[in-house]
Order: sequence, then structure tokens, then C-alpha cells
Amino acid sequence: MNSRFWHIVLNPRAGRNRASKRRGELEKLLDAAKLDWRILDWRITETSRGGEATEIARRIISESGKDFGLAAAGGDGTLGEVLNGVMQSEKEIPLAVLPMGTGNDFARALRISNLRDAVDNMRNGVATRIDIGEVKTDSHRRFFLNIAGCGLDAVVAKRINDDAAKRGFRLRGTPAYIATIVKTLGDFRGAKLSLELDGEKIETRAMLCAIANARSYGGGMRVAPRALLDDGFFDICLVGDATRIEFLRAFPSVFKGTHESHPKVQTWRAKNVRIESAVPLPVLADGELVGTTPLEITILPRAATMMIPAASGATVETARRK
Repeated sequence: MNSRFWHIVLNPRAGRNRASKRRGELEKLLDAAKLDWRILDWRITETSRGGEATEIARRIISESGKDFGLAAAGGDGTLGEVLNGVMQSEKEIPLAVLPMGTGNDFARALRISNLRDAVDNMRNGVATRIDIGEVKTDSHRRFFLNIAGCGLDAVVAKRINDDAAKRGFRLRGTPAYIATIVKTLGDFRGAKLSLELDGEKIETRAMLCAIANARSYGGGMRVAPRALLDDGFFDICLVGDATRIEFLRAFPSVFKGTHESHPKVQTWRAKNVRIESAVPLPVLADGELVGTTPLEITILPRAATMMIPAASGATVETARRK
């Protein structure tokens, strides 16, 4: 049975502050959903700073009774923070995503493209157990739903966040990632990495290494086009050391998920990943910076409950790999 009361954690700064302007739109959709009694009631709590969504989620869980769900209204970072609050509580609470952020890649994995579909998923979706990842770095321990990794992608995410905070960076989503990647490639160099994948050791030089639970990040870059949310494995994509021209020529293929055939790209599947680097590299998880290498990442099979539209079965193992 699906939850009939929903606590919604809203990050008003998500989507370059657009989420605050869309609160009224969300409230109207939620009120309309109450008319058929599949959502009995709802309550919105706004965050005021980074990291607060985790604290709010923990508090809601400790103070609430039974038969409620938690929805994250924001981007992948907000959803990741709410997930961490649930995991820290060690209770089984249904999660839902309300895409109001910049990239919204996890919503994309569920084939949720707008708020109307997202609210409908809260009413009519299927409560499904999915895998999550746990990443440990020099300074953080964090659970994630989407993708973690180190290298160029993490540097790009840091620069986007810094630009938005300091100069009001106006590009959003895919254009922001593309512009920042081009800029970053001017001074970025591949790093020497030591990988350990389920005990197998690999020495290489790479631009980036992405450890994926879901399929895309960065506003639609399908870095792991065959990833599934409940198969008990990460899909790992490593982009080897490449020149700026080589990278830019191959880069468009990641949006189609055809980059895996490129000679500079290697892929694996694993449950446990450890990465060390010759110099510390920033580490990314669900769009947020979580310290630097070395990192350890572990899959936690079917450890969280997510509301998933029935029509999005291609994202889960029941549809089988193609």
C-alpha cells in the first residue's frame, strides 16, 4: 500500500533558485491529487542551507508515525540528502522525487520529466526496493542513488557550484556542464589511478572514473547506459588519458550512450570499488562534492524503497538487460 501522507523537503535554491518560484505550482498539483484520496495530505518543509535536507528528513522520521513517505523537491543533491536522512534513521521509508533542480538525472532514470508526472508517481507509483551506493572518502561517509566518481566530472561539478555561488552563473543543466567541461579541459590533466574492483587491481591513467548505480548525470550524460537500479552491481566507466581534442571529439557520444566503444573508454561491473590516486582528486556523489581520494564505494543491494512509475520498468532488473 502506498503512503497517503507525504512530507516534502523542498530546496528553494534548486534549479538556480527556480524551485522557490515553482512552489505554488507544486502545491496546486498536490491539492488536486488529494481529491481522489490517494494522497490524504501533505506538508512542505523548506531547507535554508546545504546539508539541511538530511537533518530535516531525520527529524521527520523521528517525530512522525506510520504510513508516510518522504519526497525530495529539488535536484539530485537534494534527493541524495533526503536519502541520507532515511539511511541514517535505519527505517524503511518510501522515497519519491519531485524534479525541480538543474540536472534531475535520477528523475530521468525513472522517466519522470515534469512535476505533474512526479506527483502522479507519488499516488500511483510502485514502491520498489532499489540498490544504493555507499561512498567513503578522507572526510565523508555518504549514501548515493545515482553516480559517484572522481576526476574531471568532480572538478566540473565543483566549478559549476562555485560559479553559481560567486557570480550567479546563469547557465543550467546540460549547457552549464558543456560550457564548464570545455573551460576545464584547458588546464586539466589525467591522473594516475590505482583501482581495485572486487579484488582485481588495475593501474592506469585516466581523465575520470564514474561508478554508476543509475544511468546518467550532468544533465543527461548517459555515462552508464546499461545500468540498472536493482541488479546488485555498479556499472563503472573509466575514460583514459586523452588530449583535449580527443576528448571533445568523443564527448558528444556520451549523450547517446555510445561512448563505450571508444578506445579510450573501459567499462566493468563490480560490487566493491576502491580508488587511489597519485594526487588527491575531488570525489562526486549525486552531484555533491564529498572529499577527495582515496575512496571506497560499496553497493547496498535493494537497501532503499523508491516510488517508481509502472511504465519505467526498463530501469529495473525485471525488464532484463538488453
